[in-house]
Amino acid sequence: MSPSTVAASALQSLRQRSLRTGLSILGLVIGVAALVAILSMIDGMERYARDQVETTTDVQTIAVAPRTAERVDGVTVTRDSVVRMAPADAHALDAALGEAATVVLLQQRAVEARSDTVRTALQLTAASAGVGDWAEVVEGRMFRGDGPELVVSASLAARLAPDASAVGRTVGVDGAEAVVVGVLAGWPDDPHRAAGPCAAFAEAGGPAPTLAIHAARAETVAALTAEIRDWLDGRFPDGRAAFEVASYEARAEQFRRGMLLFKLVMGLITGVSVVVGGVGVMNVLLMTVTERTREIGVRKAVGARRRDVVAQFLAEAVAVSGVGSLIGLGLGLAVVFAAAPVLRAATDVPFYAAVTPQTLAVVAAVAVAVGVVFGTYPALRAARLRPADAIRHE
Repeated sequence: MSPSTVAASALQSLRQRSLRTGLSILGLVIGVAALVAILSMIDGMERYARDQVETTTDVQTIAVAPRTAERVDGVTVTRDSVVRMAPADAHALDAALGEAATVVLLQQRAVEARSDTVRTALQLTAASAGVGDWAEVVEGRMFRGDGPELVVSASLAARLAPDASAVGRTVGVDGAEAVVVGVLAGWPDDPHRAAGPCAAFAEAGGPAPTLAIHAARAETVAALTAEIRDWLDGRFPDGRAAFEVASYEARAEQFRRGMLLFKLVMGLITGVSVVVGGVGVMNVLLMTVTERTREIGVRKAVGARRRDVVAQFLAEAVAVSGVGSLIGLGLGLAVVFAAAPVLRAATDVPFYAAVTPQTLAVVAAVAVAVGVVFGTYPALRAARLRPADAIRHE
């Protein structure tokens, strides 16, 4: 029997027993719906957790700083030479890491800023321009190119322009004039802070610049750290020995394991419902085998092989589980997207359900697995029937 013939025969059998089929897949529908709802909720919770981790912690940040001292026989000794990285190094590392991370070269120093009659001390960060967005702009825009443009913290913006917007104001910084083009959120306000392009604000004899690498995903921090060390070996004569590479690998690994454990536990809990639904599918197939014993005997008498009978009943099992899984998928998505606004209103948390390709793949795998696992025994039982005994069956 060809696959198309087997599939057509399976669908015809299900249509003839539509009421029983519908009752048999009810448990599977509920189980798959619960599974889809839980996985979608978990995906939404993971997205929310990632946003919180990214905006409130440094778990995804890797810092590379030139080593200024080293310990020799338990004594800290200042190094004779310190490697000074340039914007070209930041661009090269950014290209090497690709979309896995963004790289910014930073040089920080204390300077004085003046605007009209206002004078204030601030922490100035000279950063490589055009490498990536590494802070949230709440007013104006991020600096571009190599011109004398500054983005400032909210406290510095209020200090420079108490009664108006600081964007567009000219500020004297370290003996040169610069234009404020944006205000950043999330920066510490003590001391006041500002940032601009390295070409305009980096000091040749100032502190040695450092690299700040922000990983796109917390799970990749460990791998990126190893890749950065290898890149340092190939980029500089002394390699990684001339730098200190600091990251939160342990915390990133804890985050990864925590999310994985949560997914597995919740998936196993809802998996019980899927198993119950699979038992219902097996029961209805066993009843079908009993009712169709004479039909099976006739088919085998006219030349049907065991594998043909097995294929037919397995096809029916997969078809039943597939229909139940599709209905459960739709029901689960309807429930979760109806519940998400209620959760947002009740908790005041920006929580949104999410449907990922992984969730859809799990549903497809469940449909096939339930059909094969719970349809194998009825199919084998049907295939083992002796034609003569099956034909005489009443």
